[in-house]
Amino acid sequence: MRYLKHIFLLTALLIWGVEQAFAACIQLLEPFSSTARCIQIKPNQLFGTWLEYWGPAVTWAFNLGMALTTLWVLFGGIKIMTAGASGEQRSAGITHMKQGMLGLLVFVFAGSILVFLNSMFFTGS
Repeated sequence: MRYLKHIFLLTALLIWGVEQAFAACIQLLEPFSSTARCIQIKPNQLFGTWLEYWGPAVTWAFNLGMALTTLWVLFGGIKIMTAGASGEQRSAGITHMKQGMLGLLVFVFAGSILVFLNSMFFTGS
């Protein structure tokens, strides 16, 4: 009796999930544009449906990542400037700057890296 509520909720969630899996489109709570109220499910291209759903968030995430890595580089520079005679703080600042610059490089070349990995692991048929 104690777990009856949990079993009921899981059953309802499972039924809703199966219903959504066989639906023709995914209804959006907040549409991306005034015309798109749902995303069409492509049965043979589920990954394409996933990309279409999360596509608008990619630009936002990329900009956030670039901003955070830039702040990481600036933080390392400030740490170096305020280190004074402390070699330990200076090396920590240099490490922060190296990590931030490596992060910036990864973000700048992320598209090239993904195209390279895609060609390695996925072959067209």
